Parts: sequence; structure tokens; C-alpha cells
Amino acid sequence: MTAQRPRILASNNAPVFGWGFMTVWMAILTGMTYVFLRDGGIPDMPYPLAFAVLVLFWLFGVLASTFFFAIPRTSLRALGEDLAVCEHWLVGTRIERLGSVDPEHLFVTQEEDSDGAAYFVCILVTPSARQIKLHESHSRPLADRAHARLLAAAGGVGDAAAGAAIRPV
Repeated sequence: MTAQRPRILASNNAPVFGWGFMTVWMAILTGMTYVFLRDGGIPDMPYPLAFAVLVLFWLFGVLASTFFFAIPRTSLRALGEDLAVCEHWLVGTRIERLGSVDPEHLFVTQEEDSDGAAYFVCILVTPSARQIKLHESHSRPLADRAHARLLAAAGGVGDAAAGAAIRPV
């Protein structure tokens, strides 16, 4: 008998964009540092100033990489009759088995993005009180559909099709 493959009910792959952006940033910065050291600086700019600018770019790159690579890719998976939250980083994975999910622990919040536009996030609160972002979108109907789909998969009751009640942040 073969083991049944876990079914992915929801996944939030938004952090992968930040991972990719910082990987490209650091690769370009490494190349520019090589050119800087090979050529002895930037023509028409004092060496100490050019070196200080390069150090600032490295400081930003290291701090931003630390921030972006700390955000996990998340997924909610069905493992037979149980559910599990999987958090994936580049160098590790954490899996928390949930058993079943109380519908009160799955909700949608409305936030604002950097431009002030509405941003909807479907959040699952685990038994260990961690809040896991399972869906992020600027579209309320997409967030409601994700919420309804997750409630149905979790065996939730209630009128999920009517839309999730939005909780304050």
C-alpha cells in the first residue's frame, strides 16, 4: 500500500517574490563589488565616498535579505482526515498538525497596502496561537472565495458563501 500524497488546500507563495528580488539584488551587488574592487573605484568620484556608497548598498542588502528570507511560504494541507500547516523557508520547513479547524480560527482581515488601498488577508490561527497567512489579495471576492473554500475543506459550518466577516487588524 502506498502512502497518500497530502492535498494542498491553500498556499501563500507571495514571499517567493521577495526571495527572488533579494537574490537578484545580492547577485548584482556582488558583481558590482567585484567591478568596483577590480577597477579601483568609480571614476570621477573620491574613493572614500564611493566605498561608503557601496557599504550602504551592502548594508541595505543584508538587512533586507534578513527580513525577506525570514517570511515563510505557507500552505494548508489535508493529511487524511487531519489538517497541517506547512511553513517553508529556503533552509527549513515547519509542519504543525492541526487535527480539525474551528471555523472561528479562520477569518479574513482588511489591511491597507503602502498606497492606502484595501488589502485582504485570510488568516488561520493555530492551536499554538500563531497567525498563518493563507491567502493575500486586493480583491475581496477572491479573499471570500478562499475563506469559503478553506472552511469547506476544514469541515466548517455556516454560510461561508455569503462572505467572511472582516475582522479588524
